[in-house]
Amino acid sequence: MKGFKPDIQVLNNTTVKVSIIVARWNSFITEKLLNSAKSTLIENGLSANHIQIMYVPGCFELPYAAKYSLAQADAAIVIGCLIQGDTPHFEYIAQACAHGTMQVSLETLKPCVFAVLTVLNETQALERTDENRVGDKGKEAALSLIQLLNLK
Repeated sequence: MKGFKPDIQVLNNTTVKVSIIVARWNSFITEKLLNSAKSTLIENGLSANHIQIMYVPGCFELPYAAKYSLAQADAAIVIGCLIQGDTPHFEYIAQACAHGTMQVSLETLKPCVFAVLTVLNETQALERTDENRVGDKGKEAALSLIQLLNLK
């Protein structure tokens, strides 16, 4: 995998509970990211029973659902895909989602990993779900979460 190389790839505490919040918008991409993130967490020691999956309509709703889910979970991954269109709507949603996700993490003091693709077209989105090309962003998000959880 190009780019991110974590120092730690195994969860020290396998009793943690993780929420994965997935935007339904562009589900042909978000489902691939979800499957990759979930399988990476399981491969690295997390029980499938400790993974909660929630769905929201789109990326704008991800921070709210993340904060809600972190009341019961130890960490979260938000997954979405924004493909640029002809209006500035893409930029507003991307900025709100990124800022909201960071705010949730800081307010709860729990890791909330941002796995929202912001791409120019479908080809770029698909490349980011393929480990052999640009990189599997679902897997990278899970590995980032593992590293953050191991900080505690």
